[in-house]
Amino acid sequence: MQKQTVKIFLVDGNPTGLRSLELFNWNGKGYVIPRDRTDDAVKRDEIDTQGIYILIGENEEGKMQIYVGESESLSSRLKSHHKNKDFWEVAICFFSKDANLNKAHVKFLEEMLIKEAKKAGRVILENGTLPQQTKLSESEESEILIFAENIKLILATIGYTFLKETSEYELEDSDIYICDGPDAHARGKYTTEGMV
Repeated sequence: MQKQTVKIFLVDGNPTGLRSLELFNWNGKGYVIPRDRTDDAVKRDEIDTQGIYILIGENEEGKMQIYVGESESLSSRLKSHHKNKDFWEVAICFFSKDANLNKAHVKFLEEMLIKEAKKAGRVILENGTLPQQTKLSESEESEILIFAENIKLILATIGYTFLKETSEYELEDSDIYICDGPDAHARGKYTTEGMV
């Protein structure tokens, strides 16, 4: 893996408040928006653009739930979800700083992130149906895959690893913890993100 610089700017000086997310030499940008800061976030002109977003919350059992979406106006969509979706506590949105993402790009990103979250199986996915596969040219798809990798890097940096499959971790016999019961069998190990 290549070394990277991830810049996290505390917009209001609060480490758990509104935060902007950037990578060195990347045309994308993200925001972590706590639900109680939605009104402040949607006033920012740069969020009134096309992009993708992830709503994150927990169910009654403490299991993480997410909803992945796309919009031509992130600020409008976040306002709507603030009024109409109850489960989430944090929204994370990503967009292009130079307005280079179009509708097909963000649809492709949405589909990809939903599929990866579903495949990883680490969260409850609130999306009802899988969107249809958007077609991009070969060059556009290559660019968007790089954009998606940067999104996943930033998400992991701020502690959200729900797109990473647990099978991606090497489980050596000496490091494995096993839990067996009448109706369950689990294997895990401690990693930098906790027990996997």
